[in-house]
Amino acid sequence: AEPITEALAEKVGVARLFGTDYDTASELAAFYRGDSPVAVTTMSASINLQSGAIGADGKAATSNPRVGAMAAPLYSGIKGRQVVGRTHRDGQVSPWVVMAAEGTVEERVARVMIERFAASDGLAGADTSALREVAGLLGATWLDVADED
Repeated sequence: AEPITEALAEKVGVARLFGTDYDTASELAAFYRGDSPVAVTTMSASINLQSGAIGADGKAATSNPRVGAMAAPLYSGIKGRQVVGRTHRDGQVSPWVVMAAEGTVEERVARVMIERFAASDGLAGADTSALREVAGLLGATWLDVADED
């Protein structure tokens, strides 16, 4: 997370929500206020980054739209969903990008994670057609995009 944070911090304020070298509460408050419009985090639980979220001080976060970028894909579909859930809930939806270079271990892990997203949605009776449609548009042949009956 540190190299990503350093690169971003050259252009924009960044809340550092990872490791033990930073005060998570003050970093999170800076993000909520909009002083740091970008949050870099490795936290998968116990953090709410959604627009308008109510912080520990009782104040609402900015209503700025959220966009998530996962720099380290997770093998666990559940953990991946927890990370993604940090920015969109309660009717709010924010786009997410899973970053991985083609042909790397990270790409394989991202594939497993996304396949598990689809599998868990299917088990829960959720509509997985959008995920499958996006996979088809991206030419993601590793995710079965065939129509399900």
